[in-house]
Amino acid sequence: MAPHCRHVLSSFRPPLTVARCPPQPLPSARLASPRRVFRHLSIRRDPCSTSSSSPSPRPLSSRTPTTIRPSFQTRPITTVPTCPPPSCGCFPFPSSQIPADKPIDHTSPLTNTVPSYKTHILLSTGQSDWSSKIEADTSPSLLLLDGTNAAAELKRLLRSRPPSEDEEQGGGGGGVMVSCGSFPPSPTYFAPRPRVEEPPDSERSPWRAPLEMHIFPRGKVVRNIPPTAKGLEKFLERHLHPRPQWEWGGREGGGNMVEEDVVTPTVLICSHASRDVRCGVLGPLLETEFRRTLGREGFLVGERPGVSGEGGGGGKKGGKGKGKGKGKGVSVGLVSHVGGHKWAGNVIVYFPPILTREVLDGIEDGQEELAGRGVWYGRVEPRHVEGIVNETIVGGRVIEELCRGIV
Repeated sequence: MAPHCRHVLSSFRPPLTVARCPPQPLPSARLASPRRVFRHLSIRRDPCSTSSSSPSPRPLSSRTPTTIRPSFQTRPITTVPTCPPPSCGCFPFPSSQIPADKPIDHTSPLTNTVPSYKTHILLSTGQSDWSSKIEADTSPSLLLLDGTNAAAELKRLLRSRPPSEDEEQGGGGGGVMVSCGSFPPSPTYFAPRPRVEEPPDSERSPWRAPLEMHIFPRGKVVRNIPPTAKGLEKFLERHLHPRPQWEWGGREGGGNMVEEDVVTPTVLICSHASRDVRCGVLGPLLETEFRRTLGREGFLVGERPGVSGEGGGGGKKGGKGKGKGKGKGVSVGLVSHVGGHKWAGNVIVYFPPILTREVLDGIEDGQEELAGRGVWYGRVEPRHVEGIVNETIVGGRVIEELCRGIV
């Protein structure tokens, strides 16, 4: 064999073979699904609580709080057992205005009485009371161009839409609750009449202002919604279950909708008098007490939930930047039926998801535990308002004796 051939053969080496290890079986432990994680909230007592008894932590709600963001799954919630007494005078409980045949229920438990929902849509109407069924209300603020009730059409569209992936994974906690609120639509967003599909008798149809809706506890406000069925459909498509803009399919029927972040806590109080007299009596009374107490504590009380472009509150009143509020904004409004009239007054406190230490600017860090959540309170009387402001809105602590649940 030629020398150069021997050199080539001697330099040849077979390819290196790597022995692959067989796949190792995964641990047999089952990972907790989001439903299991959410089902048992981690509760811790306030170390400053003066209660002599210290019962073991217990979940505030057995419902699936599907509105909690994943980053808050294991974040504990600090609680206090009772509401502290007020330090200043407050309105007395209007016992004479509560019918004898409809007393406030003080015996049945409040825990786990929150409706199962994931998203709360609030229509801005500028009203403090509505028809017994909001779907039958004929107020101009709730009518579409064709005379249809906006709340009824919105619920119809929600029933006809297939559940989203989040709702399917929520295991029954992915419902949408539709309510009417007393917040007036922002006049700065009343654009000219949108280009929408109008009925044949459009020449005789009245002009309707664009709709405005708030999405809790996501902390969003959507304005300039065309007052048509097509506009509501586009609202659900673009903002309830957001998709990339390139999947919107054009702007036809969608108008110039604007979405902004709500950056302040929002207090909603049920005042649906035509539905139940108990909420009709306590709702306006609690609203006045909340506004007075928040202003005394240094908060700027807004007529509309504050968005980032408004510096923390729309239509702010009261508060001079002193006290515990440090001039931060809180919105207080009335809401239609949310369930549980027998536990009036019913109060919901929504904390925006973007509630960060920079937004708080010195307010107690406990509020961060409730960011992106909603705290439901029942049997609230005027004497409880100061305690809710100091413990929950300022300190981020949940009052157990009044708590219906957390979403």
